[in-house]
Amino acid sequence: MSICIKIAKFTGMILGTLAGILVLLGVIGYFMWFCYEASFLNVANYWNYLYASVPFSILAICCTLFVIAGRDKK
Repeated sequence: MSICIKIAKFTGMILGTLAGILVLLGVIGYFMWFCYEASFLNVANYWNYLYASVPFSILAICCTLFVIAGRDKK
């Protein structure tokens, strides 16, 4: 396995984890806003977490596709 594929795999896992954490924070923020009308981590708009997760999700998908394409060429 070449070093590029290893780096892409590692990067995809990190970016996917970051996206998942941001989505989880967004969902927690939504429930706090919906039930208690409170802010989560001093962010009143819970959508900020969900919007921030989009680029990380797209980059994680791109890295995953790069790894899949690299494995098929062997």
